[in-house]
Amino acid sequence: LYLCDSNKTQIDFSFQGNPPFSIAYTKDLVPLTINTNATTQTEYFTNGNYQFSTVTDATGCVINLNQSHQFNFDTIDISLNTPAYNCDSNKTEIHFNFQGNAPWTIYYLYNGVNSQLTTSQSSYTELFPNGNYLFATVKDATNCYKQINQAFSFNYLPISASIIQQTYDCDSNKYKVSIH
Repeated sequence: LYLCDSNKTQIDFSFQGNPPFSIAYTKDLVPLTINTNATTQTEYFTNGNYQFSTVTDATGCVINLNQSHQFNFDTIDISLNTPAYNCDSNKTEIHFNFQGNAPWTIYYLYNGVNSQLTTSQSSYTELFPNGNYLFATVKDATNCYKQINQAFSFNYLPISASIIQQTYDCDSNKYKVSIH
């Protein structure tokens, strides 16, 4: 179980036998030991490669675990670039930068309606139509959440132009155009 606040992974051990118990393991090939008198033990591990090999009790009995775990988690974070109108799509472009554990899901309100978007890209751009937005939170694959709480209102009109009238000006030998 990854713990968002500490950036550590929790492992719960349960033992049967005669205490004290000794867990032999390696972290990144460095030999380590956990000793406990309890029949249940909770331990917290930082990122790394772990090989849990054996558990030994007070009588010298040994059980092989032979379990490997690789923890490579990262704390969750998000940043949003300033929204920019995209003329080609008539939508507003927002670029997101994520930190944490993909995929990420952003929860937001669009004109008061609950909405979400999900991506596995740590650098992601999305186009949003006109409307009112409240970007509330982001969640990553480890169920860690980060508050965003940023509101935007987009009301852009697409560019357009038309030639309403053109007339020939005899004096200048040119056409006059009025553009709307």
